[in-house]
Amino acid sequence: MPHWPSLMIPRLVAILGIISVLITIKDKKINSMLKLGGMMINILPLLGSFITKY
Repeated sequence: MPHWPSLMIPRLVAILGIISVLITIKDKKINSMLKLGGMMINILPLLGSFITKY
């Protein structure tokens, strides 16, 4: 059984995280590796939610 009643909840959280990273891309004070890590940590669960069969 999934932890969530619907996979839309984790998808929405991941999309919100991606939007947050996109907002910080123009900020020169934030390290680019931190931006890349933030993007990857939000994209990978989003892609995983599309692969699952539930």
